[in-house]
Amino acid sequence: MTDALPDEPPALRPPWSVPEIVVVGILSAFGAVAVGGLAAGIDVAANQNAFGPVIDPFVQTWQSITFGAAWAGPVFASVLLGLVGICWWQADRWSEDAEDPAARADVAVAYIQRARRLCRWVVVALGVTALGAIADLIAAIGLMGLEHGNPISWTRVIPAIAGALAVVIISAVGTAVARETIR
Repeated sequence: MTDALPDEPPALRPPWSVPEIVVVGILSAFGAVAVGGLAAGIDVAANQNAFGPVIDPFVQTWQSITFGAAWAGPVFASVLLGLVGICWWQADRWSEDAEDPAARADVAVAYIQRARRLCRWVVVALGVTALGAIADLIAAIGLMGLEHGNPISWTRVIPAIAGALAVVIISAVGTAVARETIR
């Protein structure tokens, strides 16, 4: 099945359901948070003296990445995993109507395709969140790295490792569930 219904009449564009509105709303909020994090990271990079004089340019770079990726954590990834579940439920729910000869299969198919499209966007958001968590981990290691003359403070790096690992696991689970929804 394809995502688009070519030249579909308005009757085949069913109204948005509550689960779909929730998915779109949370994805929109995700976009705002991710863009806000990116803007914060750019601002830190652009304002070299925002946190006092910086002698080491690597510190400025790592701080920029840390500010830019601070939002990418397990809680946020869990919310996105919940959105995958909503999309899966929506597609599964309408697949029963698509197979029922008494139901309006054309409307059910339109809802299924919309759920699949939204699920693809959630998978993209999960991927961006995983990349953000990995970037945050690399920045935490960079800030504590030996190249700055300091031994690595594992007390500060271990939570970043655990957080990045959790986000990667949640993203992998979400992608696996999404494959079942999208197929």
